[in-house]
Amino acid sequence: MRRISDGLGGGSKGSGRSDGDKVMSDDGDVDFKELVESSPECICRLDLSGCIVYMNPAGMNVHKQRVEDVFGRSTAELSMPEYATVIDGALKKACSGETIVFENRSSARGSWHETTFTPIRDGEGKITGILSISRDITKLKQAEEEVHLLQRVDQMINAGNGLDEVFKTIASGLRTMFEYDSVAIHLLDPEKHELEIMAYSADESDRLGLERLVGFSVLGYHVPLYTGSLLYEVVEGRKSVITEDISWILKSYTDKAEFQRLAGAAAKITKAGWGMGVPMLAGDEVVGVIGCGSKTALSDADAERLASFGAQAVIAIKKQQRFEELRVSEAKYRSLFDNMRNGFAYHQILVDKKNRPVDYLFLEVNDAFEEYTGLKREDIIGKQVTEVIPGVVDSEPNLIEIYGRVALQGGETRFDFFFKPFNRWYSVSVYSPEKGFFVTLFEDISERKQMEERIIKSQEFLNSIVENSGDAIITTDADSRVTLWSRGAENLYGYKADEVLGKNIDFLYPSELKEERRNWQKAILAGETVRNIRTQIYNSNRELVNINLTLSPLIDRDGKPAGSIGVSKNITDIMEAEKKLREKIDELEKWQRLTVGRELRMAELKSELKELKKRLGE
Repeated sequence: MRRISDGLGGGSKGSGRSDGDKVMSDDGDVDFKELVESSPECICRLDLSGCIVYMNPAGMNVHKQRVEDVFGRSTAELSMPEYATVIDGALKKACSGETIVFENRSSARGSWHETTFTPIRDGEGKITGILSISRDITKLKQAEEEVHLLQRVDQMINAGNGLDEVFKTIASGLRTMFEYDSVAIHLLDPEKHELEIMAYSADESDRLGLERLVGFSVLGYHVPLYTGSLLYEVVEGRKSVITEDISWILKSYTDKAEFQRLAGAAAKITKAGWGMGVPMLAGDEVVGVIGCGSKTALSDADAERLASFGAQAVIAIKKQQRFEELRVSEAKYRSLFDNMRNGFAYHQILVDKKNRPVDYLFLEVNDAFEEYTGLKREDIIGKQVTEVIPGVVDSEPNLIEIYGRVALQGGETRFDFFFKPFNRWYSVSVYSPEKGFFVTLFEDISERKQMEERIIKSQEFLNSIVENSGDAIITTDADSRVTLWSRGAENLYGYKADEVLGKNIDFLYPSELKEERRNWQKAILAGETVRNIRTQIYNSNRELVNINLTLSPLIDRDGKPAGSIGVSKNITDIMEAEKKLREKIDELEKWQRLTVGRELRMAELKSELKELKKRLGE
């Protein structure tokens, strides 16, 4: 059978028929032109400069061109400008005799093609043109884009990103993927019957323009659902709604007339004529709405594709929400998202004649399991754990017993344990999907345990310093309640820790100093440190003790002052010594004054004596 390139590019020497007339098959002659023109793929013949000499009807339909508008035009003109270099390079290689396959995008929104350039040769083997066959791979590319976006979302969830960041990524990804001008993600609050804007992706100038127009931030805005609004129809009807009047969707964001009047101005800012709302469904439940604006026409196909992606996104969102709930409540199970980043193993329990668990089989494991244990899937699937890890029978706790109880009796359990054969710490969740089988979901917590041990040792070290310090160390919370009372404080003030913990520190101060102490507390909570305060505090015998006190703020996890730490020492002896020293100094100064006065008086007497002698003629 002749090649298509023969049919489009000149017959063989001496064939006796024109190019493209017939092609032979076992069933007889078939019109070659009919084959090409009935092909669903875009088939073109290009000259050596890349200009179109022929294009079949499928190609005309794809590019939405008339016959007279196609011939003589460069094939690069029918693709997006950024692919001109790719097409030019492929053309040069095809003209040199190579068959080139590449991907390009037409100027029609969202249309992707895999194009093959094949050289067309005449009967003498000379290249006279290029055969271009383009296959529409738009759905494949769209599926790839959706998978990549969902994978990115999953990675963000696994990395611990919050829902705000996840929604932001989804909105930005959808806007790029679908080539919309704006995308907003809304979550439904069924109790309040309103939507909250969780993410909004648009040109920065458009977003800022809208916010200046309405006077508030788009993110976090609560959208009321009222009869007649587009968003109301989407939620109540559980269906997508498309409109050519973007102002309708903009009006849907408020039920206040003064703001609805701004819809026209908002439409001018966005420059989008079309709008669409698509419900995010989890079964029959509306979780939220994806809203979008576009300068180009929107179709039911757009709505179907967006709804399909929205359903997948809802799964990820639900997982993240569930994970947050479980983490806060310290529940035994985590969401599927958390399990996805953990090791996974599916097992069958093995019992003896008395139905007692004695072993279990490995049926399936994931990559994380291999990473955490060092065991390879191909080495363990179908094998018994006692064969793979002989030391398991001596493990504490008894894993076979625990797993067997769950597999045979149902329920679930979670525990942390040190697995001696691997010298690692693990946190394990176990549940049974059906009797006789169980799933383990686990994570390696060795580093966390090591960190906890270091923290404990560090805490013990700090406690040792506090307890063995001769100074009194006292901490209080923001309400001045005592939270730590060191041994030094017990020795200095005579109160035991259990007598004062939880009490307001004011009880130690004389009434005339309480207001001053509260001023110190205000300074501490403002982040200041008050140093070397000389004050007096009552001991347990209600005797005033002279102390030197330094107060510093206690900083919480957010870096904010949450209380104070005070270090004080008894300076009664120091003050007595200072008093005696001052007395000595005063005494010395007195004698110094007397001595200086006597010397001055002697000088005066000598002067008078000299003057007297002078008068007496001596």
